[in-house]
Amino acid sequence: MKDKIDLALKLKQRVLAKNISLYSLKGLPPEIYNNLQSYLQNALIIYKGNLVQSKIEALSDNTFAIYHTNNLHLKPRELILVIIPFGSVRYVFLCQVINIGDNFYEVTIIEPRSEERIPLNKKIPAFLSLIPEDFIREILNTNRFFLLRESNISLDNYKTLNEFHIYDLVLDSNNMISEKFKKYIQKTLYFGELRDLSRGGCGIKCQGKIHFEDDFGIFYVKFNLILERTIKFALFCHLRNISYHDGFSVFHLAYLTELKPELWGLIKEDLLR
Repeated sequence: MKDKIDLALKLKQRVLAKNISLYSLKGLPPEIYNNLQSYLQNALIIYKGNLVQSKIEALSDNTFAIYHTNNLHLKPRELILVIIPFGSVRYVFLCQVINIGDNFYEVTIIEPRSEERIPLNKKIPAFLSLIPEDFIREILNTNRFFLLRESNISLDNYKTLNEFHIYDLVLDSNNMISEKFKKYIQKTLYFGELRDLSRGGCGIKCQGKIHFEDDFGIFYVKFNLILERTIKFALFCHLRNISYHDGFSVFHLAYLTELKPELWGLIKEDLLR
């Protein structure tokens, strides 16, 4: 099975979109973060698709206080969107109610990957290769590269074969695998362990507190998922966020192209056995 996609268009849709979902207020540009309460005065609060008016304050880098109003009645664990406009960009925080106080609702920012994430119970090594900014700009500016997803998995053979692969490859205008791409994916920038998996992305745990800056945050991620059968993954991913824990960091990554629903259903079934 081979799916060929305009890579520049995919990057523009998934990486350069004007709505930027964040997992922490620390992900905001310094201009906003250092004057946060001023920007929160213009924040939009969306509940069940409707814009509601309420005072909002930051309690920490991961929590807000949304004050009670007559038109806002939240229950524990309900979801609400907080949007901070900044020029042509909107920073979006998906939040969940964790406490209902006398005067305000306390909500915590949750990870923006919306698909069900399946935690991994075994150690699965993962390798992250950074795709340099210059190459991403070349892809965006020339429109002569394609993303090829090549796989030998099908609904018919999934139960019969012992080893499968799902690979993302970059093709040039001659339908050949890009030499630059081959060079970049040979170098591992970060090594970690697969923490969770979903149809649209994965979480990778890396030791230490990693501070990473890059205009695009495009990685080529490789890991072998060993279940009843082995599935070799090598996929283009977009770094959505890094969360920090005691002694390690977690890279929250979204695939440039999601796994097909029927394929994910089979993988998920094996993961949950």
